[in-house]
Amino acid sequence: MLAKIGDFVKVGSIPCCEILDGQTVAFKEFTLPNCEHMIAVEAGISLNWYRYIGRRGKIISVDDYGFSAAAEEVTEHFGLTVAHIVTMANKLLDL
Repeated sequence: MLAKIGDFVKVGSIPCCEILDGQTVAFKEFTLPNCEHMIAVEAGISLNWYRYIGRRGKIISVDDYGFSAAAEEVTEHFGLTVAHIVTMANKLLDL
């Protein structure tokens, strides 16, 4: 699925935004390099991610409360799937 965009993709993990915010500027720039396109995937609310992804970035998140179903249904409903993330990346890169 990532064959077209593989050369353009870097994957990172930020398990705690508060800890990242307390790091040096150099560490933050290494962790989140200044790039034109960024996608944040969050199985929670999107609120914190806007400050990290820039104006052209996209967030795939769960900004609803009380959705209950099998894990596969929930991830599909909110677009937390590899297929949806790749589709979003392709759109961002105009591929």
